Amino acid sequence: MRDREQLRQDNQDRQMVLAEKRKQTLTKNLTRSSAVQAIHMSAHPQNKKVVVAPATGRADDLKISDRELYSELLATYDRNDVFGFHSRLQMFQSRFAQSPLMEDALYLGGLMSISEKNYGVALKNFNRILKEHPHGHKAAAALFAKGATLKKMNLPAQARQSWVQVQKGFPGSPESLRADAEIKILKR
Repeated sequence: MRDREQLRQDNQDRQMVLAEKRKQTLTKNLTRSSAVQAIHMSAHPQNKKVVVAPATGRADDLKISDRELYSELLATYDRNDVFGFHSRLQMFQSRFAQSPLMEDALYLGGLMSISEKNYGVALKNFNRILKEHPHGHKAAAALFAKGATLKKMNLPAQARQSWVQVQKGFPGSPESLRADAEIKILKR
């Protein structure tokens, strides 16, 4: 039931973000000073980091709620916009560290890092969920994903340990059933 409510809320958030984007494209007659954000790019090719800051000079000047920022985070995740995702995740972590959506944001960060084959960052995100929210709604998923990440890193013994922890800590959960299947595959 909780998952349905979360999915409904996520869909509402996506719709809100898409409506806002349509609104922004329709209002092209805004003055350049209020609509344009300053973008600074590093001159070093090995460090192609783009920093986006509002034209007023401070990121704190932007008034956005944790739900709105999470909606943007979801939208960038769905588009597979790696740069946009990580910049929003960093902003979410700095501005809304105590948000109830932090678990979800970290989990998405872990999944995005896996897709980039950045397994260290993925493990860091999953471990942070397990440390800060051990009984949260994403704990079982984070522990399972940690095992999957370890398997991708060719560490089957550690992956098996994670999946056994899922089975013991979250019996009957979908992740527990998936962990059982993964453990059987490892035994072959």
